[in-house]
Amino acid sequence: MSIKQFNGHYSPTEDRVVVRFNTADDHEYLLWFTRRVMLNAVTALENIATTQLATLPADTQTRTTQAAPAPAPSREVAEFRKEAIAMQTEFSAPYELGRHHPMGMNPVLVIGFRMTQGEKNDSLAFDLINKQTLTLNLPSATVYQFCLLLRKMSEQAGWLTAPAPLLPSAGKSMLETGVPEPSSGGKKRLH
Repeated sequence: MSIKQFNGHYSPTEDRVVVRFNTADDHEYLLWFTRRVMLNAVTALENIATTQLATLPADTQTRTTQAAPAPAPSREVAEFRKEAIAMQTEFSAPYELGRHHPMGMNPVLVIGFRMTQGEKNDSLAFDLINKQTLTLNLPSATVYQFCLLLRKMSEQAGWLTAPAPLLPSAGKSMLETGVPEPSSGGKKRLH
């Protein structure tokens, strides 16, 4: 499966992100990501991309299969390569809908995420609510582009910032604004 495009958007009604991608053979896949799965995926992808991009040969974005040992990872090299990939990533190109939908026209909920590093490609496995697994084998640079999309969608959803704290009314404590103070003797009934 050769990926042509990734796309995504946040649905406030569902409080989820739908990620879609199309392939060279005109297939389209739609996935729902919850906040938990999305943030776990972003963290894992960023960590692995940093390691992988640090060890790529200087002239390519794919790993080498030569018997020579890989150079020691360099965070600076990885950051430089990540910046180059980010500058080449186009988020404004119109998304091309696929004609075939092997998993159906509606997004399928992702309930788990795994990643395996390979010699030439990285394998992303999405565990789905329908007990299936969708696996993508992608070069490191494409994995990082996918990570950039997930990060952008997380930012749009407001998932990368902590929620604003509740502030009491002017000059009143939380106990004075409607939350009853616990009594010392009796038990409280919770309904």
